[in-house]
Parts: sequence; C-alpha cells; structure tokens
Amino acid sequence: MRIDVAAVSQSWENKRILEEISERGMECAFIDPRNVSYELGKEVKLFYKDSEYTLPDVLLVRGGFTSVVKDDGRRFLNILETLGVKVVDAPVHVSRDYDKVFTLAMLSRAKVPHPKSYFIRCKSLLKAIDLEKPVVKPILGSKGRDVSREEDFKSTLRPKSLIQEFIEAGGSDIRVFVIGGKVVASGMRKAKEGEWRSNVALGGGIEAFRPTKEVESLAVKAAKVMGIEIAGVDIVLSEGKPYVIEVNRAPQFQGLVAATGIDIPKLIVDYLEKVA
Repeated sequence: MRIDVAAVSQSWENKRILEEISERGMECAFIDPRNVSYELGKEVKLFYKDSEYTLPDVLLVRGGFTSVVKDDGRRFLNILETLGVKVVDAPVHVSRDYDKVFTLAMLSRAKVPHPKSYFIRCKSLLKAIDLEKPVVKPILGSKGRDVSREEDFKSTLRPKSLIQEFIEAGGSDIRVFVIGGKVVASGMRKAKEGEWRSNVALGGGIEAFRPTKEVESLAVKAAKVMGIEIAGVDIVLSEGKPYVIEVNRAPQFQGLVAATGIDIPKLIVDYLEKVA
C-alpha cells in the first residue's frame, strides 16, 4: 500500500504521519502540488518534479491548499480523485470548508450552536449589528492570526472580515480531535496571561481534558456536517452551554499529543489504512 501526504510544508505533524506510514513498511511520499506536472494524451500521467509520479492508494490532504497552492492544489486533488485515488478529505470539502462564512452557514442549517455572526459587504448594514466589542476575524484565517476584538468595528472594519459575537469563556476552549466520526483525543486550551485567544500557536497552553458526552456529540456532528474525516473542532463553554467556534480541517496536534500522550499519528494512519 502507498499513502502520500500532500501539503505545502514539512510540519512536525506531517513528518510524524509519514514516519508512521514508513514504520509500517508502506510506501509514502510528501507531495507539494506546486511541483506536479501533467502529460495529457491517451492516458493521464503525472510527474513530481522531474520523475513520473506513482499514484498512491490514499492521499492525505494537509494544510495550505486554499491559502497557498490554491488552483494547483484543487487541480491535483480533483485529478487524483478522478483517477480512483481515495482522497482524505475529499476535494469538494477541501475547496469549500476553508471559508468561515460557508462553515457557519452549514452549522446554522444543521442547528449546531455557534456565535451569532455577520459577513457584511455593504457598510450601511453595519448599523443594524448590535454587538458589544465583537470578534473580528478574516474569513480565510487560521491559528488565531489577525483575530481581534474591536469596539469601533463599524468604522474600522477590514474587507473580507467576519464579525462574530464574543462568547465569554474565561480565555479557554476545548479542542476535540475527531477521526472518522469518533472522538480520539481532546484538550483544554488556555490563553496566556493578558491574551483572550487560546490558540497554542499564540502561546496558549493545553492540557488533557475529558469532555462531556454532549460536547463530544457536538464535535462529531460538526465534523460530519462539514464532511471532514479528520477534524479539530473548537468548542467553548458559556454558562454550561457548548458553542462551536471553529471546525478545522488538517488540524495541528503536536500540543495535543504532548498533553494527552495519545498517539494521534498512529490513529490517523490506522484510519487511512481502513478507508483505502
């Protein structure tokens, strides 16, 4: 069996997944779609850099596809799926799930609780928004970058920004890791002193946490609604009620592995072998 990992960087997570595949005696490769060429004649041939590319049984799609490689990434995934490769996550979900507006629309339709949110193109509509110092975030962002709370958001709103109700949760949230519709690990993330964002990438800490069945069910439902097979679902608790903040495709998990001792790369590869 061959399992390749497609991404734009050799992150700790991607290296660990490839190591796990290799340790099982399977073939594997790291693929950056920006280095893929195509010969299109009586049959389709792919080349990675200067060598003909052997199609894998499974392709795991990690980060950077929508923000960095864009058309190169979408083309590569669609062609591999057309040629019979099992792509995780499916190209249709990779291409659309990065958009926070679309994600929130899907969650709303499925009655998944989340912060009330607005995506405004016409500034005159801002007058009707009655939120006190809401969260303002880019619709295509990740890792908490460029996310802020803005009191004067109606006059300083940046283009392509999402305006979101701030839910007070004491600077903490729950990261629930879902693989194939099952919760395999979870942790409580806490913001560093003087910060309200709990992202580990911004210096937040994470510790092992056992969520309630309600929180686990909500995370599984959110991942299913978005069609994401391997997801990191972020949930906050406010007055005992859970709200989904983000549904992350290709989530990072180095901090979660360190906090819980759970071998997430092993569980990912177990799943990839199962769906091959």
